[in-house]
Amino acid sequence: MFKNFLILEILLISYSTVFAQLTINISGHVIFSGNTTTNGFSAIGSSPSSSYRLRVEYYSGGSVHTGIYSNSTGGAGSILNYGIQGRATSPGYTNYGVYGYASGGGYNWAGYFSGNVYTTGSYQSSDERIKKNIKQLDKRDMLSKIEQLKPVSFQFLSETELREKGLPSLNTKGGNHIGLLAQDVEKIFPEFVTDVSQPIEDENGETDENPEIVTLKAINYQELSVALLAAVQELQAEVQELKAALGNR
Repeated sequence: MFKNFLILEILLISYSTVFAQLTINISGHVIFSGNTTTNGFSAIGSSPSSSYRLRVEYYSGGSVHTGIYSNSTGGAGSILNYGIQGRATSPGYTNYGVYGYASGGGYNWAGYFSGNVYTTGSYQSSDERIKKNIKQLDKRDMLSKIEQLKPVSFQFLSETELREKGLPSLNTKGGNHIGLLAQDVEKIFPEFVTDVSQPIEDENGETDENPEIVTLKAINYQELSVALLAAVQELQAEVQELKAALGNR
């Protein structure tokens, strides 16, 4: 075994300056295109770190960067396909199956999903200690704004129609939907609307390094629901006032 590893290493290193993208040394450690591994901690484009079993650092002059690309295409009869599956099961204090972080750009998204998202539970940071300039909402103001919203029914464009219009693939659910138009909401609640920049993908769902970028508008329905709550409370207060007035007659 030792002899086989030694022969393999000699052969790979002998041609590494021309051919090798991957080498295996006599200790069984893997070297990626000249990057090293230490005690099983591998690195591509950076130095190994004891915090990661595999660390990838990537930079290029292109407008779209992908550090790691994963694709799972099942054959006929496949039941489940996972592009990425993350699990953390230690008995420690906190486990993250998947952790995403994004910063430094004009718009930052720790996660982006083209299609439906299903979760068995969800929470959002709302601790009082992480907030400042806290003020009670003017419920009368919320009610007057809510009255200006225009709920609509609609259907999403198909993937073919999106490509014909030069719009990014969204992988949306077909059929009838109800909701609001971001452009309409922005006129009333600009704080609940943001721009999302997305690259135009080809028919295979891939992009080159310098794709066309299109900006679409998105609504923060979660915060909008708080405005709806304030409006309902204001309506309830008005109902109570009317009941009290009628009761005093």
